[in-house]
Amino acid sequence: MSAKDRILASAKIFFARKGYETTSVREIAKDAKVNIAAINYHYGSKEGLFNTICREFAENKLSFAYGVLKPVQTSEELYLRLEIFFNAMLSLADDDFDTVFILLKNLDFFAENSPDEFLRIFMTPHQKLLDFFIDCQKKKLLREDLDPEIIAHIFISGSTEILRSNKIRKNFLGYDILKSEEKIRFIDTYLKCFIEGIRS
Repeated sequence: MSAKDRILASAKIFFARKGYETTSVREIAKDAKVNIAAINYHYGSKEGLFNTICREFAENKLSFAYGVLKPVQTSEELYLRLEIFFNAMLSLADDDFDTVFILLKNLDFFAENSPDEFLRIFMTPHQKLLDFFIDCQKKKLLREDLDPEIIAHIFISGSTEILRSNKIRKNFLGYDILKSEEKIRFIDTYLKCFIEGIRS
């Protein structure tokens, strides 16, 4: 593994466990077995390193999940398309939980400190979700009295909260929603409750 890749791998571990603000460049450098100058050379700064993690994840993985939001014609297709999306999001967490946890834990900080990067990385996928619900509403699949922007916000907030609290669920309730049986149960219940509230 190259020095650049080792730095990225170490940063993911520390940002996930300690958070962005309490992680030092010195800790990352020591764990990656490089000097601090190597981090500055490859990423410019700790902020540049954090932005790279967010950007690569969004561009390489998150865009795929949002890409499954194709137009639908019926309520059944609406359920199916959201089910595919939710499964894709949970699969991302299963494949790269450290990065997902970094995003969930530090997203507000990222938005405040790198607003231009945040808008470029995360608002494009969000717009796809919003456009999906706007299209559903035009086709009379969603109630006309509901705001699609708020629907999109509720949907993504609920699904990310389910992910964010998975460690607590594993430690105190003894099950993991990233495992197949629990994943199916959570997705089905969440979508039935959500769609019943917004359906026309």
